[in-house]
Amino acid sequence: MILIDRLLKYAPWAAAIVAILISLHTCNRKEKEAREYKKNLDYAHIMLNATESTMRRDSTKAGDALTAQNVLYLSEKDARELLLIENERLKKVKQEIKIVTRTVIRVDTVALTDSFTIINGDTVRSRNFDVKDEWYGLKGKVLPTSLVIDSMYTKDEYVVTTGYEPQGFLKKKILVVDVVNKNPYSRVDKLYNVTVPQPKKKWFETKAAAIGAGVVGGLYLSTKL
Repeated sequence: MILIDRLLKYAPWAAAIVAILISLHTCNRKEKEAREYKKNLDYAHIMLNATESTMRRDSTKAGDALTAQNVLYLSEKDARELLLIENERLKKVKQEIKIVTRTVIRVDTVALTDSFTIINGDTVRSRNFDVKDEWYGLKGKVLPTSLVIDSMYTKDEYVVTTGYEPQGFLKKKILVVDVVNKNPYSRVDKLYNVTVPQPKKKWFETKAAAIGAGVVGGLYLSTKL
């Protein structure tokens, strides 16, 4: 009984301390969120205006080109205003990644075969070519005064992975987007990514707040019995 009486005596003080701690935690969390918001918004503008500075280039063990970029966190509203989310069909978008590439095909020699082509009713001599590669194809003919491309195609293959990149011993890992480009003739010129974070729980929705409220509430009710 003596122990219970002491607990009841200090219950109001305990409740006040809990309220103060919760208030300090809330203020600290809001300040941290404000700093993170500004940091992410600054990074978004750098990504849009100087995307090359946000990309890191490397290669995989297989020799494929690899482009890495830190993940950008923004609300869906801000991301849409900056056009980092272009998809208009889906709602509550979780992540969008945009890859801009440039393909340069270099052919050393092209085998030509003789043929004839009818142009405006006249039959003229032409030299045909048909270049095939795993990643591109080019077919056409060389006429006396022009070059005709009948068909051309390129093939691209990307592997996009989002995961944590180690930063060293005891350092926090960073979430990044890795883009592996398997086409040796293609290069990633621009890379944009945005991830919409899940809304954080309010302080009164956390387990710690529920436990604290239960303890204080129990002590209060016991004084009424």
